[in-house]
Amino acid sequence: MRTALLVALVLALPMSVMADAFAPTQMTLSGEASVYYEFNSSELSIPVTVTGTPARVIFSVYTKGKADEISRIRNGYLGWHYVDAIDTCVYFSPAYDFQIGTGAVTWSGQTHNTYLQEGNTGPIGAGDYTYYLWGYDNINPRIFATAAVSTLNRQNAMIYDQAPDGTPLDRPFVCGKVDENPDGDGPLLWTWWTQYKWLIGNDPLNTDLVETCFFGDYKGGQWEVFSGGWGNVAWDNADFEYCYHKRDSKVNQRATVWKLQWVPNGNAVQDETWGEDLVWDAKIYLSSGMSTDGTYLYTFTHDLFEKVEMSSRAYIIDKDAGEMLYDFYHQDWTDFAQFAIGADYLNGGGPTYHQMRNGYLFGANFLCIKQMCDPYRYMETEDYQDYKRWSNTNGDWVSDFNWQPDAVYKWACFGESPPKNRSFDPDNLNWVLNMVGQFGAVSFDLFGPDGTGIGYFGLQGDAERASGSAMTVDSGSAYDGMYVDLLAGRGYYYVAWDSFMGTITDTEIGVADAAPAAFAVAQNSPNPFNPTTTINFTIPEAGRVNVDVFNVAGQKVNTLVNDSMEAGSHTVTFDGANLAAGVYFYTVKAGEFSKTMKMTLLK
Repeated sequence: MRTALLVALVLALPMSVMADAFAPTQMTLSGEASVYYEFNSSELSIPVTVTGTPARVIFSVYTKGKADEISRIRNGYLGWHYVDAIDTCVYFSPAYDFQIGTGAVTWSGQTHNTYLQEGNTGPIGAGDYTYYLWGYDNINPRIFATAAVSTLNRQNAMIYDQAPDGTPLDRPFVCGKVDENPDGDGPLLWTWWTQYKWLIGNDPLNTDLVETCFFGDYKGGQWEVFSGGWGNVAWDNADFEYCYHKRDSKVNQRATVWKLQWVPNGNAVQDETWGEDLVWDAKIYLSSGMSTDGTYLYTFTHDLFEKVEMSSRAYIIDKDAGEMLYDFYHQDWTDFAQFAIGADYLNGGGPTYHQMRNGYLFGANFLCIKQMCDPYRYMETEDYQDYKRWSNTNGDWVSDFNWQPDAVYKWACFGESPPKNRSFDPDNLNWVLNMVGQFGAVSFDLFGPDGTGIGYFGLQGDAERASGSAMTVDSGSAYDGMYVDLLAGRGYYYVAWDSFMGTITDTEIGVADAAPAAFAVAQNSPNPFNPTTTINFTIPEAGRVNVDVFNVAGQKVNTLVNDSMEAGSHTVTFDGANLAAGVYFYTVKAGEFSKTMKMTLLK
């Protein structure tokens, strides 16, 4: 199997000679951390510095610290966009094109009226706002970064840039399923269920560095070949010795998860003591892979042809115990009553692409629906509405070419001229790339941190592309950037990319420190964390302060502060090294004031 695989890989490569190790030139976007603005409708100019490569940049403005005031709001054209407990977009700019050096973006303190955000286009109120810069290199040619392994698309591959506990990797890697010849012709040259790994930074022409692992004989038992194993695996730990692989049976309408030991260039070994009873009924058209945060496993069912609850369900599994904890109806993906009438099937049938990032679960598939979910919040309340932070219920105007009022299938995810979405990948600021196909020069569309659709973008030299996928690496390594697979399996190419976050405020520098302090408790940072995080709070007057940490059962697990403190701002550190991963709460009490916040510990 190994020899045949390498022969096929060599034949698929554009050159027959070895090249140097992959070492890309990165882009860096930077601006001022805090920008003062009087909110008087004058033009604010914010300096932007671009290093490494030229950049096409989007500037956007979001509310700051208002998430608790935003509760289950449907906005945008026809109310198709949903947000809950998340700061939202008030403005985004047309694209700026910057060369290397310093330029500027401008803003006059106005909001805007788009298909995604209806309302006044006039000035917004004074206060604090978050601003973002998001950019990519639209000038330089793409750089070949990985070996060509499979002709199939993102359903079978993912770039991993961090361990399940959130620890960043110095060397990210691609893992996917090999199940077709790289040239797409002839009989299969290796066995189904072969997974591959490719370490980014290797010489992309040296196919001796491709690592493979056989995941089991599909002919045995109830798990047949076509319906299972299409989807990303979930890795167990920082050493990536074990992974979790979903197996589906389209014939038997059942699903399970296997814990497998990865054996480099060999056969995976199943841990048959794990998840012995982890088998459930599921309507299956295509498989959904696995995601993990190191504590829980997440997956979905996917059957876009059925209009029943079983065609779209979400699952949360205890990773260590191998037990199903939550099995619930993922109703946004099959709520046909709210969709357009006239198409054969309008929903997405459940996510096939999903990824954990920043404590959230991002889900999508090859049709329109996009979503950012909060599984920890759902586990607290078991309320499906709490599962969603934002949802583009039917694609909104971005990622859906049927949004026009005169479309044959109005707001239908599938119908006339459907978008061929190929991937859905967030960065560390929750900006999401979505690769699309069959749109000519359009390469990908872009979503802001609250799911606001920004627009469509093209890559240099990209036209009349059939399909492909795009993924981001954002671990702080030398390989951060966008990786695109334009021809579905011909290898990933590097495109420089970056994002930046700062604050626009009406408080002049120095004035805030002189003003009387008010009681305030900030969200811990980082969050999620492993194992330490900092908690910042402000008290208006001197007195006794208590800072306590509780688990989800309400039991106190730590006291961080129990002492008299002076008025002003304070910082304490919480170390959760001796605690189990999961959701915790911290409460700050000072005199008559008290506030409790949630935080998530990853392991």
